[in-house]
Amino acid sequence: MKFLFPLLIILLSACGSTKQKQTDKEPHVVIKPETELVMPTKLPKPGPDQALITAKIIKILPITEDAKKGVCSQYPCKATVQILSVWDKGNSFRPTLTPEREISVHFEFSLNPTADLFPELEQALPGLREGDLFETILTGEKPKMVTPAERTPKSDSLLFIYKAYSYNRL
Repeated sequence: MKFLFPLLIILLSACGSTKQKQTDKEPHVVIKPETELVMPTKLPKPGPDQALITAKIIKILPITEDAKKGVCSQYPCKATVQILSVWDKGNSFRPTLTPEREISVHFEFSLNPTADLFPELEQALPGLREGDLFETILTGEKPKMVTPAERTPKSDSLLFIYKAYSYNRL
């Protein structure tokens, strides 16, 4: 009988701590910045290797020599962007994105307006300039080393290649 009371206390405390751990876990965490942003509604839910973000263009990177052909040989396609919010991401999206982090993004159809460049696009993209806010679905690909042009104080030396195929300028 004298062992029953301590055993009961141990069992109750163990059950309570297990229950607390389960409530601490959230199935999906949405990271929001201090400024109030509205979750994008015009973009589809991201796929397994994608993330839905809101970001700001910090710097448009110059055209590089490795862009030998295509639209990126004539117009800028890469920019350093600051993440403002990560709204959703797929379960295979490996890079960790947090507000205030700066990343390099390759815009497949350039940062220029696309109405004349790609008349076959269903919806022309308006183009982006430094300081513009936008929302997009990023695709994260295999990491590569950062070039000096892509390096910022808030970036890592090993960089995931992020691609954006479409966006909405805010």
